[in-house]
Amino acid sequence: RSRQRQMCIRDSIYVDPEAAKIVFACGAPIVMVGLDATNQARLSFADIEELASWNGRVSRVVAPLLRFFAQANRQIFGFDGAPLHDALAVAHLIRPEVIRTRRLNVEIETAGELTRGRTVADLYGVSRRPPNAEVALEVDLGLFKELLFQAIRVLDAEEV
Repeated sequence: RSRQRQMCIRDSIYVDPEAAKIVFACGAPIVMVGLDATNQARLSFADIEELASWNGRVSRVVAPLLRFFAQANRQIFGFDGAPLHDALAVAHLIRPEVIRTRRLNVEIETAGELTRGRTVADLYGVSRRPPNAEVALEVDLGLFKELLFQAIRVLDAEEV
């Protein structure tokens, strides 16, 4: 492996990396829940079928959407299920222990011809730059699913 690959976690903020660079440099507390983490927050096909069996007001709508998303992710990326990117970031706000983070320096690539928008997290301190973000590294998948299923159960039970 190349030295750069060993020191980096990479994600993409392609649409507006200049804005992301400003945010990461502003000094505010940041928790980066990037694709390395969110791809771990995956509902399996079995999880989705369980949701479909509930037949509640919300689960009846969510399950087919998740099934479609999981099938697309299997076909395109080879994933066994549906990664729920935004849901993991929200779950962290509710229960911070759903992810394990580490304080790292994160820089945003704005000039690279092939790497525009990449986030570069210095895992090994090679850059010697001070940490500027908490970076999600691992997901407690059991807790994540528990939170998600609990929320859907509550919504299924609500009267309209």
